[in-house]
Amino acid sequence: MTSGKVPAVQDDGVKEEKEKKATGGIVGNEGVDARRSDPVHPARVQEPVRDPVHGEDDDNRPWAPPSNLVAPTPRPGYVQRWIRTSMRGADDPSNIGRAYQEGWHPRRADSVPKDFHAPTIKHGQYAGFIGTNGMILCEMPAHRNEQRKEHYRALTERQTQAIENDLAQQSHPGMPITQVRKSQSKTARRTPPVAADS
Repeated sequence: MTSGKVPAVQDDGVKEEKEKKATGGIVGNEGVDARRSDPVHPARVQEPVRDPVHGEDDDNRPWAPPSNLVAPTPRPGYVQRWIRTSMRGADDPSNIGRAYQEGWHPRRADSVPKDFHAPTIKHGQYAGFIGTNGMILCEMPAHRNEQRKEHYRALTERQTQAIENDLAQQSHPGMPITQVRKSQSKTARRTPPVAADS
């Protein structure tokens, strides 16, 4: 059995008030359709984001893990590498001094193309050079770097030969000591010969 009460007709003001409460204060087509949560107006077209470091559209560049040591391409005839200037907040003059003696020299920030945003040191003795996080980008002429690499290759060969000579002297004829040398160079992969179909 019903109570016999007739539901009251709500006027437009009460309806609108309830709709505002239900939709977070937005009624009708005030930017959001009450039945949907997406905006009524079309989405804005975004311009492609230009990468300040590589100078190209960020959308077209393949993904790569982040690096604190982003360097520009070396100048023609030069090679470059990062050299430590400080460690744990303390300057390391012996490391940078050794690098200077080998022939490495800091690369100036004005030597890179304008569209490449190089991390530049703003103050101190390395002001105006490319550097970040206690590291400075240094460069050396390529021919001098080849001489340096040849020196270290010969030094490694002499040390390896000395170890092999010591092992040969300590070796017993009944139980010889052998050393397996593994080459660091990689060769192209050969394809095995395949017999022709008969």
